[in-house]
Amino acid sequence: MKYWIFIFLVGHFRIFCDYPNLDNNPFITADMQKIITPHLLPVDHTTMPALHEIFSQPNAVHDEESLKALGFSILSIRKKSAVVVARHSQLPGFIFKIYRDSDPRGRHNELGWESLVRRCVNAKKVKDIIKKQGLIYFKVPDKWLYVLPFTSDTPGTLHQPVILLATDMEIVTNEETKLAWKSRVSPRHLNELYIVLKSGYGSTFLTGNIPLTKSGTFALLDLEKPKRKFNMKEIEPYLSKNMRHYWRSIAY
Repeated sequence: MKYWIFIFLVGHFRIFCDYPNLDNNPFITADMQKIITPHLLPVDHTTMPALHEIFSQPNAVHDEESLKALGFSILSIRKKSAVVVARHSQLPGFIFKIYRDSDPRGRHNELGWESLVRRCVNAKKVKDIIKKQGLIYFKVPDKWLYVLPFTSDTPGTLHQPVILLATDMEIVTNEETKLAWKSRVSPRHLNELYIVLKSGYGSTFLTGNIPLTKSGTFALLDLEKPKRKFNMKEIEPYLSKNMRHYWRSIAY
């Protein structure tokens, strides 16, 4: 058993030693490598060839226009975090979260890559909660980091080292989500929601950050923030009268 564990660890180490754009990257320190490595997109992932092609151009994530030139469709640029949410026609079924070189900092003046790492970390924690508690009404997208190529002509003093790739949860319209929280939610839904929020993850902005998906489950999307305590009363406006009464009985 120890022998096979050793072989696995050695193989795992070799995979990341040879990871594209990771070694000798002037924008990734040794300490950063340790932090981002557990969340890297596997080298044999089906999206890798397309990602290499898309980001082969210098200064690929310099600004919004450079992203559009690469073929990205910009879905939104979040005001508070400055992260770009986008899709690409070569990779259907996936969503990108990208910080630009021209606007590299996320919330609280942290660097963009730090915010993307936390999204990956929190997604894994919530997945563990869902699995351990046997939750069926809430899902979390898979999230990985992709290391961007580095070039000597990258402008400015900051260069984004990674972007985030996530599975597209195929959410419905905002109106459909509002209606679902008002009319489709049962006590079982709220029991599960309470478990997630009590753990310190998720959001009380239900229609924006926990939307309904086409599969009928709710997607936990706002996983950028650190673990925290929620004001459970903020849930009430999204629920029907009966479900508000039930929420009060379990949440406070």
